[in-house]
Amino acid sequence: MRRFRLRGRVPGCLIILVAMFLCSGITTFAVDRLCYVNLTERLPMYPNATVKTRVHNLFSELGMGNTAVIMTTPDDPDTVRAWYAEETAPYLRLDARNNMPFSHVAHGQVDITHNPDGEGSQIILFGTCVN
Repeated sequence: MRRFRLRGRVPGCLIILVAMFLCSGITTFAVDRLCYVNLTERLPMYPNATVKTRVHNLFSELGMGNTAVIMTTPDDPDTVRAWYAEETAPYLRLDARNNMPFSHVAHGQVDITHNPDGEGSQIILFGTCVN
């Protein structure tokens, strides 16, 4: 009868398991950073705005998962909308022209309304990536 040698197989299995965890971790980190780069282009922070709320559900803000940021500014909504249109237009045009391969993993939305707590505007940034 043939006897199995476990000693030679256990280290090999452990090496494979460690390699799998390392690859998964590196891939997750890379995708999170890819999301961050994508969403910071799509959802820039308005200059001199006051951040009221920041919420994200995974590793980092504007990374994988969902992110919501609520800000207020004394500027009127039309000024804020014009700034966002001007600030994000070059990135969106480049994305549409070049059909960048990883740009479709992230989606951003900007909502600008009158500030319910006073004068100026309320800005809500909502981003989602690989969700």
